[in-house]
Order: sequence, then C-alpha cells, then structure tokens
Amino acid sequence: MIRHEPTNTTELMASPITVVGFKHVGFFEFCEKLQRIQHHPMLIRLFINNLHDNQVTIADVTFIVSPAIISTTSGIPNVGEKWFKQ
Repeated sequence: MIRHEPTNTTELMASPITVVGFKHVGFFEFCEKLQRIQHHPMLIRLFINNLHDNQVTIADVTFIVSPAIISTTSGIPNVGEKWFKQ
C-alpha cells in the first residue's frame, strides 16, 4: 500500500468533505503552513535516516522528537491514534 500525504491544499480543496474533516481534526492549518515553506528532500532524508530512539543528531545538533514536540511545532492536536507505532 502506498501512503499519500498532501503537502498543499490544492488536492484538498477539490473535496469539500475532506476539507471539513481536515479542519475538524486540526490538520488543515498544518497543510496551509506546509504549503508556505520550502522543504528540502535531501535534508528530510538525512533526518529520517538518522532518527534513532526518538532523537536525531545532524551536524552536532541533537533534535528530540516526541508527540508533544510535534504537536507544539506543527499545531496538530496531540489526540487520537498514536503517531509512533511500536
């Protein structure tokens, strides 16, 4: 199964019921924020490849990754299904 996660609101706007759902769970605003930033695929890959035990160290800088931190930085509510699967 291929998982598709939109990185902008263009696809979402084609489906009004999806927009309502995304707004209801607090994800639409995150998509709007994501659309305004420039993402760097190589940096994302480096980050993911170095993620171990909920932390990443890149260029001697350590980033802690947790549901609470993701919620705070993204604005996505920390409710519902767990983000980190065991």
